[in-house]
Amino acid sequence: MNVNEIINKCAEKNIQLWVKDGKLHFKSPQGAFGDELKQEVKANKEKIIELLTHKEVNIVQNNIEEEYIEFPVTDIQASYLLGRNPGYLYGGLGCKIYAEFLTEFTDENKFRFAVKKLVERQGMLRARFSKEGKQAILPEISKLPIEIYHLENETENDINREILQKRNQIQFKQYNPEKDIMFDLVLFIINRKKSVLCLSLDMLIGDYISIDVLMNDLEQIYSNQQIVPLTINYRDYITYTQHQREDINFLNKFYEDKAYWKNKIDLLPGKPEIYTSVDFTDTESKTFFQKKYTLNISKWEKFEEKCRKYHITPTAMMLLLYCLTLKQWSKNKDFLINITVMQRPNIHDDIQKIIGDFTSTTLFEFKESDSNSIKEQATQTQKNII
Repeated sequence: MNVNEIINKCAEKNIQLWVKDGKLHFKSPQGAFGDELKQEVKANKEKIIELLTHKEVNIVQNNIEEEYIEFPVTDIQASYLLGRNPGYLYGGLGCKIYAEFLTEFTDENKFRFAVKKLVERQGMLRARFSKEGKQAILPEISKLPIEIYHLENETENDINREILQKRNQIQFKQYNPEKDIMFDLVLFIINRKKSVLCLSLDMLIGDYISIDVLMNDLEQIYSNQQIVPLTINYRDYITYTQHQREDINFLNKFYEDKAYWKNKIDLLPGKPEIYTSVDFTDTESKTFFQKKYTLNISKWEKFEEKCRKYHITPTAMMLLLYCLTLKQWSKNKDFLINITVMQRPNIHDDIQKIIGDFTSTTLFEFKESDSNSIKEQATQTQKNII
């Protein structure tokens, strides 16, 4: 076994390894440290000490020499890639973001220059993906994915029609991760002070926070504000997380958690079994639409007030209302739902300033019996506010 395999084997057996005063120490459950594994540890003691010492000082570092070398995709990126396979139910589509912004980008040349600098600054805007589950940052791209339309002399009806036409064209645009630049910017210049910017971005290269990062960078560059150079990139973050997963403390926690869920998995309910009037068992291409309901400030403040009254966060209350709604249409009243979670760990000053996919998923277990105590409160809150 190599050193990483030895450390992984020890963690799997709940054997703790650590370095103190330059010496290797261990703590093992009775009978876990067999003779064969013990000999492997002794034979590789110096390398293990070196590796553990290195992991203890693991920090995010910028590795310019390896900037364009392939690196692994995250678990959520892997699921996005897998979901593009039309052979899966609801498959054949990439996860993407489409948004429109009212802006003051009214100078075409300045806007093109700002986008060029933005792409140079944010490496994931130049990302390509392989079938093998790898991603790489290209040194440059040959053509910026920009379209600019001048509508200064158009009527309001004509402006709305042209924006709608382009919206319908790119709102559901799908990207080829192996060949395409994974975003588009379309600018409609309406007059000297107002423009509309349409953004299409594949979530393989960025999460929802990345949209704010992109727009903030673009505005700063366009307005000639001083923008501090980034000292890390998304690849540096992934490299850091890979090193973290090789750490003995991480591995010990991993196997502890794995044992916990292995014992619990048979007791967990399944997904919601939703009644539908349409047969979704075929694998034909589907289109997903997002429906929105917006609360005004007054209603939202009332909602927050109700949440405080029952000592529930607004997020938890919305999740509960969502589950209660699903329950009305589900054959099974106890179920699991999958939730995406934003995770940008506070490990570097620039971690909030880079474009990339930092999302992960978690399971939420909804039990009708557990929800009864707050169901009435949640339903009353819903009635009062909405």
